Amino acid sequence: MRVLEGVGPSTSANLGSLFDIAGVAVGAFYDRVRLEPLEDVERLELRVVGREADNVSRGEANLALRTLRLALEECPPGEESMGFSVLLEKNVPVGRGLGSSAATVAAVLRAYRGLVDCPRGKLVSMAGRAEGLVSGSVHYDNVVPSLMGGLVVMGGIDSDPPVFHVFEWPSDLLFVLGVPGAGEVDREEKTKRMRQALPREYSFREMTVYQSYGALLLASLFKGDLVSLGKAVSHGGVVEEVRSRWIRGYWEMKRRALEAGALGFNISGAGPSIFALVRRGEEEPVRDAIEGVASRHYGEYEVVVAEALKPREL
Repeated sequence: MRVLEGVGPSTSANLGSLFDIAGVAVGAFYDRVRLEPLEDVERLELRVVGREADNVSRGEANLALRTLRLALEECPPGEESMGFSVLLEKNVPVGRGLGSSAATVAAVLRAYRGLVDCPRGKLVSMAGRAEGLVSGSVHYDNVVPSLMGGLVVMGGIDSDPPVFHVFEWPSDLLFVLGVPGAGEVDREEKTKRMRQALPREYSFREMTVYQSYGALLLASLFKGDLVSLGKAVSHGGVVEEVRSRWIRGYWEMKRRALEAGALGFNISGAGPSIFALVRRGEEEPVRDAIEGVASRHYGEYEVVVAEALKPREL
């Protein structure tokens, strides 16, 4: 039986004003998974390589193995069991707001679908549940764009599988990502902690304003109005206010990036990575502004310019 391979890209979720319901696949980092069938049908073995290999479990708790077990249970490859040798090339920064767990899940399911024609809706549902193994709750805003590419907007997150639509991101609008080094952040259950830090109640006014910027983001995308899109992305409301407390130099970085020509700026996912939106060809001043602030607050910090990925078939 042939070897199966899958790729899961990094993602940036929330986009400021679309908390928990939108994310973009960004071609900055990639997880890759290689599944090789074994004669021992009960065995799953794992090898981890890549720039982030030291930051993930090598044992039974590894998300690649847990996702594969879920896939084998939900979409079995026939009447007989199968064993696999799993090679995970782990490159998406772990615990830093770029969809690390989603990239691993997407890479595994992409590879596994080469063996089993599992329906798209079932794959998406499995992907959300696999994400929940790490974060403590099922959510789709990273894992669906990692699976599907492009900009994904969720429309029915209370249904299973959820309703979602995939859009193409404007080709001349780049992401400038600011990514703290692994040693700069406390990754232990970070996503769960960042969700628990958010208020449980919001005023009617807060929700109305927040929704208005979400609507502006989508309307601007459809009209090709990049300036208004950037304005909508820059509004993070109480989510940005709360999560920015864990990002050193955040507000100065945002101010300087916008002054340098960024159209929009906000926290990537649960942070502490950030993103700025820039027109193609105008990224260097924004990159320099982010690096300048980060150099005073972090010992290890990486700034990456990347394109949003186009949608891909699943």
